[in-house]
Amino acid sequence: MSQTNWYLGLDAGMCHWRAVWSDGDRAVFWQDAPGQLQFPAVAYLDVRETSGTRFPLGEAALEAMDRKEGVLLDRFKPYLQATIPFYDRSGQRWEPRLQMYGQPQVSLYWLQRVIQALLEALKPGVGDETPEGVFRAQAAQNLAGAIVSCPAGVNDAYRFNWREGLLRSRTISSSDRVYFLEEAIAALLGWSGEAPEPGLTLILHAGGATTELALVDLPSHWSRLTRDRLSLRSFAYAGEGIVEDIFYQLLYPQWLSQPGFLQDLDLKIPQAGCPDAPRRDLARSQLRSFAGGWRLLETAKRVWPILQKQEVLQSTLGDLTWCVQKRDFDRYVVKPYLEALNGEVNRLLSQAGLPSQAITQVLIGGKTGLALAPALQEWLTLKCDKVRCLRAEQPEMQVARGLVRLPQYPQLLDAIAHQYNDYFLLRELLEVLPNRKISTAEVMQRLERRGINTRPVRDRLLTWLSGTLPSGLVPTTDRPAWLGVTSQQNRDYQGITAAPLGQAEGDEYRINAKQRQRLLQYIDALVASSEQNLHEPLSNHLIVSDWEEA
Repeated sequence: MSQTNWYLGLDAGMCHWRAVWSDGDRAVFWQDAPGQLQFPAVAYLDVRETSGTRFPLGEAALEAMDRKEGVLLDRFKPYLQATIPFYDRSGQRWEPRLQMYGQPQVSLYWLQRVIQALLEALKPGVGDETPEGVFRAQAAQNLAGAIVSCPAGVNDAYRFNWREGLLRSRTISSSDRVYFLEEAIAALLGWSGEAPEPGLTLILHAGGATTELALVDLPSHWSRLTRDRLSLRSFAYAGEGIVEDIFYQLLYPQWLSQPGFLQDLDLKIPQAGCPDAPRRDLARSQLRSFAGGWRLLETAKRVWPILQKQEVLQSTLGDLTWCVQKRDFDRYVVKPYLEALNGEVNRLLSQAGLPSQAITQVLIGGKTGLALAPALQEWLTLKCDKVRCLRAEQPEMQVARGLVRLPQYPQLLDAIAHQYNDYFLLRELLEVLPNRKISTAEVMQRLERRGINTRPVRDRLLTWLSGTLPSGLVPTTDRPAWLGVTSQQNRDYQGITAAPLGQAEGDEYRINAKQRQRLLQYIDALVASSEQNLHEPLSNHLIVSDWEEA
């Protein structure tokens, strides 16, 4: 067995992580105890001690959450797309600071450090002499690569923040050996259950944070499966949103009538069944800041599995008797989700230029997908006509198992996104731009002289030249509730967005010299305190010739 052929697959879920090591012959899963294959992705940050990465993690973090001096850092996966943290020397603090955890605000930098601490905790323990323990220890010391799950269309801030955690934890030794694979593709590669047949297939994988969709014309031999056969979409609503909507739609209206209980919680209810990002962000932040708000959502979380087994749930709250009926859950929570999901599938079909009747089978996976499988199957049968609906077996490890099968199918990696991330490419563009007008042809020639293959990245380059910045370079403006007020007013962010880099004039671009210099300085500040640099493209070491197709 070659020591260079071990890979780590990391299924980074909203609430839990799952890890698997594989050398192509066998896969060994991380486990804390027999049958305990997942690790709570939660940490507790004591705001008085912000040096190092010694956070209480997992169950210890939950036990510490009632302390007044700190904050529970959980469900942080979406915030990793916000931007890349950097140290603001003028303000002498890390930016940006997140408002989403209520008070006190938490720097995005600490979420990077939480990833580092969680990854360190996942490393195989010393003294485990079982065959699986020995294998995990050998694999962890000789990793050829780490493959991390991600939503479709995720930005490069998400990838940068994950790479930083992997490098800081010494899980992996170099940036170019960290790969990202969309969850829907990993769910396909890790499929267990009734075998899919060749033909147009919809993959519907609904987890905690997102519902991942893929449309693929499956060949008879998966070795012929290529990335251009796949159309992908990510819908930022799944299990966590459903739990929230159980509270917003079914519990909150009843509990408001209990005197003095929720009178100080004035929520603007988000639209059920969909992201409704600004309003949902604000409501979530209000809940987290509200005394006992976390427990309110935990109650809603317990309601869901009960309604899967019985038609009515009745309980008491003080002098108030409250009840939830399954028909109301179906009407006010599940139905809006299916309607929104129907629109997402229609957009996916339109992207592929196909009618819904062309779908011959649907692969349903993910904890949320399987919990709602009967409703999903009823909707899909009406929509697609005679469609074959398959449900995943052993769904807990489906994505992790699929991740470590990527070396068997290296053609499914988005190799261009791996090699040329947005921020490296933007920095290369800034380096070659003169302080004058420049033609498109000259821009491409200058970049090609620096070794850049401009053909697959041309559209990105022209978009930036026209003044649109890469997603995540500065905090996104469509999620204002994420940031504290001072971060919203940060001078670096304001300066970067004050004017476009360039302005199109026919086939030429007039370059704003001040913005060019400002962007270069800002990008250098982003990597000044990181393990990564943006001076070289990332090499692709993924292709492993002696791994055979499973």
